[in-house]
Amino acid sequence: MYCPKCGKQIEAGSRFCPNCGNALQEEHAHIPEVSTGNQKKGNGLKIAVIVLAAIIVLGGIAAGITISSISKNEKEPKEEPKKVEETLLEAKERARKKLLEADALVQELSSQGVDVSAYTEEVADAEFELEGATSIEEANEVYEICENIIENCNELKSEEGKPNNEDVCRQNQKILYDALKAYYEKNGNYPDQFEYLVQEGFLDSIPKCPDGGTYDYFVNYDVTPEQLSVSCSVHGQLYP
Repeated sequence: MYCPKCGKQIEAGSRFCPNCGNALQEEHAHIPEVSTGNQKKGNGLKIAVIVLAAIIVLGGIAAGITISSISKNEKEPKEEPKKVEETLLEAKERARKKLLEADALVQELSSQGVDVSAYTEEVADAEFELEGATSIEEANEVYEICENIIENCNELKSEEGKPNNEDVCRQNQKILYDALKAYYEKNGNYPDQFEYLVQEGFLDSIPKCPDGGTYDYFVNYDVTPEQLSVSCSVHGQLYP
């Protein structure tokens, strides 16, 4: 080894330099300090690694608990809401309201002159059956009967006021009759065919029977004044 002060070579382990008297003990005293600093840094690094590992472990445990909780919730069957069963009293009350609705509709049609005698009897029978109903099924049957009555009466109500095919045919015969009369007043005779009524402007078109019948006319010259009549091959003479 060499003296750090004068640079002379000295024996290993010497405490003083024989050349310049420099104390060599101080140089060795600094060595433990360097070693202690490195040891502290190493200890700090170990602590940091331990803390990081603990955080990772705790995070994994927390994640496992969360996943387990979610999986448990998915496996647990959801309770369906309980259905409230209808009692006999409630079923009969519901059928009674429908019965009153059906009866009111039947009475309305009857007051308009519509023949609803069959439905009047059905309403009376339904009322009797409802009074003697001892089960929900029997009450529900009355309810369905009343619904059918209402449906049928509504169909009659919608058809009320609509002309039937015979009424349409009667109106067509009147149209032809009036056109023939107008033709006679202008020409002094009746046309051989209805088409002449259209050609000379007495009709826009020849009316058609809704049931497919054909129209014809007849003049009775044996009476005074002569009598004109129009008839249909399906409905016969409806006008005049």
